[in-house]
Amino acid sequence: MIWDAAANWVVQKLMNEGILPNLQVLASEGEYSEIQPPYPNCQTPPSLATLFTGSSLLKHGITGFRVPNYNNVRFPEVGFNIPLQVETIWEHLNIFGYVSSFSHIPWVKKKYLSENKNSNYIEGYSSPLLKSGAVRIENIDMDVPMTLNLESFTFQITTRNTSVKVKEISTQKSIDYCYSSNLEFKMFNNKNQGTLIAVYQDFNQNLYIVHTGIWEVVTHGEFSPDCKTFIGEGLGRLYRSGFFGPKLVEGGDGFAERCLTDSILQVGKYFAECANNVIQNSKDSQLVLSYQPCIDDIEHELLGWCDPASNRYSSEHAEAIWSYIKEVYQFVDNHLGHIKSFLSSGDLLFVTSDHGMAGVSQMVNINELFRMHGLLSVDSDNCIDLDDSLVIYHPANNGSIWILNPKLKGDESLIAYKSRIVKSVIDILTHWQEEYGNKVIGEIISLIDKPREGTDMLGDMLILAAPGYEFSANLQTKGRVVVPFPKTASHGTYNGLQSLHGIFVGAIVGSTKVSLKKPINNNQDIFPFICNYFNLQLPNHLS
Repeated sequence: MIWDAAANWVVQKLMNEGILPNLQVLASEGEYSEIQPPYPNCQTPPSLATLFTGSSLLKHGITGFRVPNYNNVRFPEVGFNIPLQVETIWEHLNIFGYVSSFSHIPWVKKKYLSENKNSNYIEGYSSPLLKSGAVRIENIDMDVPMTLNLESFTFQITTRNTSVKVKEISTQKSIDYCYSSNLEFKMFNNKNQGTLIAVYQDFNQNLYIVHTGIWEVVTHGEFSPDCKTFIGEGLGRLYRSGFFGPKLVEGGDGFAERCLTDSILQVGKYFAECANNVIQNSKDSQLVLSYQPCIDDIEHELLGWCDPASNRYSSEHAEAIWSYIKEVYQFVDNHLGHIKSFLSSGDLLFVTSDHGMAGVSQMVNINELFRMHGLLSVDSDNCIDLDDSLVIYHPANNGSIWILNPKLKGDESLIAYKSRIVKSVIDILTHWQEEYGNKVIGEIISLIDKPREGTDMLGDMLILAAPGYEFSANLQTKGRVVVPFPKTASHGTYNGLQSLHGIFVGAIVGSTKVSLKKPINNNQDIFPFICNYFNLQLPNHLS
């Protein structure tokens, strides 16, 4: 089981509070390890890729949430959609005749599924169609229904007195809602898409249709219709915008946090249902991997205010906000106990996270700094002019800086030219940081003199953010280099901060102790751990 962003420091605190009894039992029966995320980038795709392949970013090729697209610098590709460059754990097990099944695990190839008919697979993140949102109902107490199109769904919305009727045309499903400030979600689905719909009345008595995002779901094997209604994220964007009213830190009474948490628990329930479905139908599989994102979802929005090691910490509100984070962790712990009931003696059960989470307060727009110093040009639309810029912080936002359009002097070599530009960039970053007065950049690394194997994916330079900061390639900040970070916590570049450390907890059902040939210190060690359980040799890329 993969709990996205289950941070060691959070888990330890909750276990001390007695909040995670099932994880506590698993740890007492086996092994508990604090694990480091991948260096230098610990966004979710590179962290999961490292976990699944046991190799570094430069080997598996996923260097950030988005990865540079060499054919079009402006539009980097989402890491989940790029093939891994090395073998995954399930591909390695397949060589020895072991079958794996998957609940929302990326990078499972169609070829693998075609060769393993007994494998069960469901995945929805690869094909996002529509983000979550809210649409105001304009036809209150009118005879003419309001029509709302959301991808493959067409809704007719009619209001009467204090109720709202929502009817989906293609399925003819109809649900009546009461006017309410509480989010009462109901599911609408068709063959391959689904969404949750709620009717929400705000403080000004305006009525809204609130909907979750829509994705195209791919399945292999038998799944219930509810599993095909992919609920990939909560309503964090609406929460941040103030749609649910003031936050606790703004003087709110917790109502906004209640709406946010309720939406994220819907996410958790969906992924738990998918995991249950896969496990119950995978009797012929030797490895089952399931992914649960709801911890990551709640922590991004709230955890910074509870992180005493960060500059986002709010001593006044931390205790109240912590209760919502606790609620989500309690949900996944309860699900862990449910999963354990499916297992037999001798089965290995492990929970791991891909990374932790740390409070962040400020966002640093590196390209704005380059523009101010004449290294980067923009066009009339305030977009990067790639033909007239010398340097860019890559829009993939994976920490990489790229040198463009070399302008050599005389017989100057390309390496000498890049060395000169790198020195200029380092000087600019260093002097600006000194003037700003706070340590914003944790590390600056030149890659031009490094062996080229893999490093092209990280450009010519690499920068790591200092604790409390995240980088951005944004140019829409009207000349400001440092702006408030929209979320409260993040996990971008790994700067050695312990808050970014995750967990590994594993035990063999019915056994006294898991036997580890070597300690699990980072998420590269999970692959060898699984091989050890099956008594298999490591693949070439790890041996």
